[in-house]
Amino acid sequence: MRLRFTVRWLMIVVAFIGLVMSLVTYREQLRRQAAYHKVQIAVHAPQTPASPSPPPGTLVVTSPETGAVTAYRMTPQAEWHARKESEYSGSAARVSVLITLLTSLISLISVATIFNRRKYRRSRGQW
Repeated sequence: MRLRFTVRWLMIVVAFIGLVMSLVTYREQLRRQAAYHKVQIAVHAPQTPASPSPPPGTLVVTSPETGAVTAYRMTPQAEWHARKESEYSGSAARVSVLITLLTSLISLISVATIFNRRKYRRSRGQW
Protein backbone atom coordinates (compact mmCIF):
# COMPACT_ATOMS: atom_id res chain seq x y z
CA MET A 1 0.00 0.00 0.00
CA ARG A 2 1.44 3.30 -1.05
CA LEU A 3 0.23 6.47 0.61
CA ARG A 4 0.09 9.47 -1.64
CA PHE A 5 0.28 13.09 -0.62
CA THR A 6 -3.32 14.14 -1.12
CA VAL A 7 -5.65 16.76 0.28
CA ARG A 8 -7.31 14.02 2.36
CA TRP A 9 -4.04 13.13 4.12
CA LEU A 10 -3.25 16.79 4.61
CA MET A 11 -6.64 17.30 6.26
CA ILE A 12 -6.05 14.30 8.56
CA VAL A 13 -2.62 15.64 9.58
CA VAL A 14 -4.01 19.12 10.24
CA ALA A 15 -6.86 17.62 12.29
CA PHE A 16 -4.44 15.63 14.47
CA ILE A 17 -2.17 18.63 14.98
CA GLY A 18 -5.18 20.80 15.86
CA LEU A 19 -6.38 18.18 18.35
CA VAL A 20 -2.98 18.00 20.05
CA MET A 21 -2.66 21.80 20.18
CA SER A 22 -6.13 22.19 21.67
CA LEU A 23 -5.32 19.55 24.30
CA VAL A 24 -2.08 21.36 25.18
CA THR A 25 -4.03 24.61 25.59
CA TYR A 26 -6.65 22.88 27.75
CA ARG A 27 -3.92 21.31 29.92
CA GLU A 28 -2.33 24.71 30.51
CA GLN A 29 -5.72 26.16 31.45
CA LEU A 30 -6.20 23.36 34.00
CA ARG A 31 -2.72 23.97 35.40
CA ARG A 32 -3.43 27.70 35.80
CA GLN A 33 -6.68 26.93 37.63
CA ALA A 34 -4.86 24.47 39.91
CA ALA A 35 -2.19 27.10 40.66
CA TYR A 36 -4.89 29.66 41.49
CA HIS A 37 -6.55 27.31 43.97
CA LYS A 38 -3.18 26.45 45.49
CA VAL A 39 -2.60 30.14 46.20
CA GLN A 40 -6.11 30.47 47.59
CA ILE A 41 -5.44 27.66 50.06
CA ALA A 42 -2.70 29.79 51.62
CA VAL A 43 -4.92 32.88 51.60
CA HIS A 44 -7.85 31.18 53.38
CA ALA A 45 -5.87 28.99 55.78
CA PRO A 46 -4.25 30.91 58.66
CA GLN A 47 -0.72 29.92 59.65
CA THR A 48 -0.23 28.01 62.88
CA PRO A 49 3.02 27.17 64.62
CA ALA A 50 4.56 24.01 63.16
CA SER A 51 4.84 21.20 65.66
CA PRO A 52 6.01 17.58 65.40
CA SER A 53 2.43 16.35 65.79
CA PRO A 54 0.03 18.90 64.26
CA PRO A 55 -3.65 18.79 65.23
CA PRO A 56 -6.18 17.22 62.85
CA GLY A 57 -7.18 19.44 59.95
CA THR A 58 -3.72 21.01 59.68
CA LEU A 59 -1.88 21.16 56.37
CA VAL A 60 1.91 21.01 56.72
CA VAL A 61 3.91 22.39 53.78
CA THR A 62 7.68 22.13 53.32
CA SER A 63 9.32 24.66 51.00
CA PRO A 64 11.50 22.87 48.42
CA GLU A 65 13.89 25.84 48.13
CA THR A 66 14.53 26.60 51.80
CA GLY A 67 13.26 23.50 53.57
CA ALA A 68 11.17 25.66 55.92
CA VAL A 69 8.11 23.95 57.39
CA THR A 70 4.85 25.91 57.57
CA ALA A 71 1.57 24.66 59.02
CA TYR A 72 -1.86 25.94 58.00
CA ARG A 73 -5.16 25.41 59.81
CA MET A 74 -7.63 24.27 57.17
CA THR A 75 -10.86 26.26 57.10
CA PRO A 76 -13.87 24.99 55.10
CA GLN A 77 -13.05 27.45 52.33
CA ALA A 78 -9.40 26.32 52.25
CA GLU A 79 -10.52 22.68 52.12
CA TRP A 80 -12.74 23.47 49.14
CA HIS A 81 -9.80 25.12 47.36
CA ALA A 82 -7.65 22.07 48.19
CA ARG A 83 -10.24 19.76 46.61
CA LYS A 84 -10.48 21.95 43.51
CA GLU A 85 -6.67 22.12 43.21
CA SER A 86 -6.51 18.34 43.43
CA GLU A 87 -9.24 17.95 40.79
CA TYR A 88 -7.58 20.33 38.34
CA SER A 89 -4.13 18.82 38.88
CA GLY A 90 -5.49 15.32 38.29
CA SER A 91 -7.32 16.42 35.15
CA ALA A 92 -4.18 18.10 33.83
CA ALA A 93 -2.20 14.89 34.45
CA ARG A 94 -4.78 12.81 32.56
CA VAL A 95 -4.75 15.23 29.63
CA SER A 96 -0.93 15.02 29.61
CA VAL A 97 -1.19 11.24 29.19
CA LEU A 98 -3.59 11.72 26.29
CA ILE A 99 -1.24 14.24 24.64
CA THR A 100 1.68 11.82 25.00
CA LEU A 101 -0.34 8.99 23.47
CA LEU A 102 -1.47 11.10 20.52
CA THR A 103 2.01 12.43 19.75
CA SER A 104 3.42 8.90 20.00
CA LEU A 105 0.73 7.63 17.63
CA ILE A 106 1.40 10.41 15.14
CA SER A 107 5.15 9.73 15.29
CA LEU A 108 4.66 5.99 14.84
CA ILE A 109 2.37 6.45 11.85
CA SER A 110 4.83 8.93 10.29
CA VAL A 111 7.78 6.58 10.68
CA ALA A 112 5.78 3.61 9.38
CA THR A 113 4.70 5.63 6.35
CA ILE A 114 8.27 6.72 5.59
CA PHE A 115 9.63 3.17 5.83
CA ASN A 116 6.73 1.83 3.77
CA ARG A 117 7.57 4.29 0.99
CA ARG A 118 11.24 3.28 1.04
CA LYS A 119 10.30 -0.39 0.80
CA TYR A 120 7.91 0.36 -2.07
CA ARG A 121 10.58 2.30 -3.99
CA ARG A 122 13.21 -0.41 -3.50
CA SER A 123 10.90 -3.19 -4.71
CA ARG A 124 10.20 -1.24 -7.91
CA GLY A 125 13.87 -0.45 -8.45
CA GLN A 126 13.51 3.29 -8.01
CA TRP A 127 16.01 3.69 -5.22
